[in-house]
Amino acid sequence: IYKKKAGSSALISGIVSLSGTILSFVLIFIFKNVWNYDGYWGRIIGVFAPNIIVGIGLLIFIFTRAKPNFDKRFLKVCLIVSVPMIFHRLGQIFLARTDIIMINTLMSGDEGYKKTQVAIYSYAVSMGSVVGVIFNAFNNTWVAFLFDDYKTGNFDRIRKRSKNYLRLFSALTFGFLMISSEVIRWFVPSDYHYGVYLIPLMVLSSYFMFVYSFFVNIEICHAKTLYTMIGTFCAAAINVLLNYLFIKRFGIFG
Repeated sequence: IYKKKAGSSALISGIVSLSGTILSFVLIFIFKNVWNYDGYWGRIIGVFAPNIIVGIGLLIFIFTRAKPNFDKRFLKVCLIVSVPMIFHRLGQIFLARTDIIMINTLMSGDEGYKKTQVAIYSYAVSMGSVVGVIFNAFNNTWVAFLFDDYKTGNFDRIRKRSKNYLRLFSALTFGFLMISSEVIRWFVPSDYHYGVYLIPLMVLSSYFMFVYSFFVNIEICHAKTLYTMIGTFCAAAINVLLNYLFIKRFGIFG
């Protein structure tokens, strides 16, 4: 990414994703039909095995090109920047999982009704996450140029590019909002159609993640990622509180 070789990055991601999907199908079939064992183990192994193999391969590639060297200065900077980002990522995972858990726990009704509501909420989240996937791809490209300009003090170009980036992503988000509900009506059974009213909220959630990334990227430049971690923890706490207050009253719309 830093060297702006998007093709190589896309190739590695494609290999990991495709091999993980194929391997998962094969292993699920083997675990269930050959070994009479739980199929989810096939999915678990199918996901992490390609990542481990590719990761080891990349480590070997890196170490053959440059001899590993230990420097306390670099270690200190890496720990200051990386440790809060680990907890930031864990907070994001917590945010993504608590909604479904709390819907299933707090909503009234029988188990069948709860599962239906969880399914409706899940497909709305999946549709909204499309914008999140686009954002992640754009952000990986954006930070390479941002860090270069920030390092050289070219703040005028950062302002200009930031405005263009903001306009482009806003237009893409608006366009996705216009077509997402129609796409859902084509592919989802009619009993689930009222979930389309959740999609704008999920899309806006991904959009505001894009907006806050402008600040997060600058915090990374200044090695102030502790603030990012604190913000994520506060968001997770507020999410749990609001879920507790509103899910019982408004269901999945809470």
